[in-house]
Amino acid sequence: MEQKKEISIVDLFIELKNRIKMIIVISIVFSLIGITYTNLQNTSYTATFYVYLNHPAINGSIVSSSYGIEKWLKDSKNMSVMPKLEFNDGLFTVISNDRKYVDNTKERFEASVRNHLIKIKQTAIDINSNSSNEKYIIKESVNINNQATSVDSLSKIDVDDIMKRLSFSFIVEKRLHPNNYKYSVLGFAVGLFISVLFILMKFSLRRDD
Repeated sequence: MEQKKEISIVDLFIELKNRIKMIIVISIVFSLIGITYTNLQNTSYTATFYVYLNHPAINGSIVSSSYGIEKWLKDSKNMSVMPKLEFNDGLFTVISNDRKYVDNTKERFEASVRNHLIKIKQTAIDINSNSSNEKYIIKESVNINNQATSVDSLSKIDVDDIMKRLSFSFIVEKRLHPNNYKYSVLGFAVGLFISVLFILMKFSLRRDD
């Protein structure tokens, strides 16, 4: 039985060697298909990044909970929306068709956080003017900022000073499409796999006969 298996492997390598031209041609065809595919896609870019807001007056979690960012994350679940934003384990990922996607992303985050801070401050001022609702004041103070002791402190926050502490750390910046190198290699690998698999199946059926 061992000798039979060994002969089978030798026969298989001989078969692959005899079909090497066909394997290469099929692999090249699939490589070209990969290049064609990526060039037919809209030009797109992606980046992963962290956003930091280090200020004693405001909790950094306000970034992801600001209305503009929350809406962006929700809208991004729609396949037709572009640019897209994802958030996972403190890491943001953006996908965009615009070459200036990094600058545009920063501007969008800054606008969202600034507007949210302005809203917090104005809400605190409004609540402070009617301090009879003590439960609401305590609730707002805890939810908006776990370091603030009262709505009075929130009504006095310096939005511009806080915004100076907003920073970004982009880890990966790359182009998704077109990417000729990636998709040519991927296509070649797929073609190689399919052609070898076809030869193995054909060889197996011939052995059974």
